[in-house]
Amino acid sequence: MAAFGSGAIRRGADDPELQTFVKRELQAVLLQEDVALVAQHVLGVVRGVAGAVASGSGRAGAAGRGGQPGLALAPGRNK
Repeated sequence: MAAFGSGAIRRGADDPELQTFVKRELQAVLLQEDVALVAQHVLGVVRGVAGAVASGSGRAGAAGRGGQPGLALAPGRNK
């Protein structure tokens, strides 16, 4: 994983750390252990957004500039 710009880390939807983060946060919010279906939906949306940002077809903010798929996350957020 490479760092870009202001210390942000770009992660794709297939990143195991991002998948674990999404699952853990959904479990906390929904108070359910089995969140696989909702997690897959969320990660699908992340894939769509990352693809739109990479292709330039979506509204790309500072995190989306650079043409590489993935989301820019604040450093240290997925630990």
